[in-house]
Amino acid sequence: MSESRFSCLALGLLVVLSTPSVRADVLFIGDSHSAGVFGEVLDARLRAPGLSRHSGPRTVARCGASPSWFYSGVATHCGYFDRGADGKVVRHSHPLRAATPLMSTLLAYPVPPGETRITVVALGANMLELVGSPQGRKAAIGSITRMIETVHAAASACIWIGPPQMRKYSARTLELFYGVLAQAVRSSTGERCVLLDSRRHTAYPPQGGDGIHYDFPAGAPVARAWANAAFSEIREIVK
Repeated sequence: MSESRFSCLALGLLVVLSTPSVRADVLFIGDSHSAGVFGEVLDARLRAPGLSRHSGPRTVARCGASPSWFYSGVATHCGYFDRGADGKVVRHSHPLRAATPLMSTLLAYPVPPGETRITVVALGANMLELVGSPQGRKAAIGSITRMIETVHAAASACIWIGPPQMRKYSARTLELFYGVLAQAVRSSTGERCVLLDSRRHTAYPPQGGDGIHYDFPAGAPVARAWANAAFSEIREIVK
């Protein structure tokens, strides 16, 4: 994404959030990357003083998740990471299984008076198989657009973190998917979701891992750097 494109998308959020009197209530939702090193580091950074000024963010991550999961309530069977605004990690009855909360429930959480809601979405890695056909790309655009419009309807600012580089998927596949994301952002009401390109901050190690996730010795430092870079971009938007 070009700097001019990023600036145009960010402008609406800057107008809303740049005044010193505005406080932020942050909701962070994601997939298995957010249930691993990347999500744990970004969650910790989002709790830094000055961003979530009333309380910490609420983080909900589900391995295998796509936007549709947050409308159907599909349960993950491969891991999760939930952390409340109080900073406590939420433990479910099974170490790997947990239902996916609905967007209607997540966005019904009351925002303290004087605060602005910000929703940070890190989804997309589980949709990459869709970009191989026009029908798949259309379905992905519809699913992403639905989530962005739900966020807007809740009077929330929107920041979407796209998927990182992965050894399993070619640069062409990621390029096609980022085109899907860009089109979904354009399709959404008011074009108010800022898209962060994670490819700029990641390079999958040539050996080790499963080709997707960064939760292995050579991948974890990349995931931490990715999370820190994403947070820096978020801070530039929400400062």
